[in-house]
Amino acid sequence: MAKQSSCLKSFEYLDKTYFYEVKNVKYLRLKIDKNKNLKLSIPRNLNFDFVYEFLSKNQKWIDKNLNKINLCLDNDFYLLGKKYQIIFDEKYENVKIFKNEICAKDKKNLDNFLKKITNNILKSLVNKWLKITRLKINHLSIKKMNSRWGSCNSKKAYINLNSKLIHFDKKAIEYVILHELAHLLYPHHQKSFYEYICFYMSDYKQRSALLKAYFYSF
Repeated sequence: MAKQSSCLKSFEYLDKTYFYEVKNVKYLRLKIDKNKNLKLSIPRNLNFDFVYEFLSKNQKWIDKNLNKINLCLDNDFYLLGKKYQIIFDEKYENVKIFKNEICAKDKKNLDNFLKKITNNILKSLVNKWLKITRLKINHLSIKKMNSRWGSCNSKKAYINLNSKLIHFDKKAIEYVILHELAHLLYPHHQKSFYEYICFYMSDYKQRSALLKAYFYSF
């Protein structure tokens, strides 16, 4: 497992290590990141006996999804939902994409290429959905995010997108974009928020499910 921030505490339970934070949240929440770290957000004043009971009931789900996490491991790399093998060779001055391979001079070369196409593709898809929904934003930020695919500041009309979205199928990316744009009108997750999304994207639940191959949470 990857090293955790010092602000996270941990405990052992049923042969697994759980990292946790006690936060001002309403519900107990478990997330599994791409490095198979198990992270809990625990409401204040919640008895830890309930936490243990929660983990016991969900062991099958936890084990199942720990075994499924396979995106971007070893030499496998996903770009827009398609799996490639990364090959580094000094003969490639520019990154080349072949049928099942992405060839680059070195990691720096690949990272620069990835950053460029990520910005281009995400900005293009945001513009597409701004036209469809006739909404407006004041700022778009694309950056690495540890626990969110996106966020929205509805008061300032700022949208943030996780640069890791470039690994996914465009359908999943577009769901995240519409989700965040919807928050400009509905700064919550109530029924009206999802009704708005469904109006433009009737298959939003299936698109959302595509993201769970990489980052599981409930």
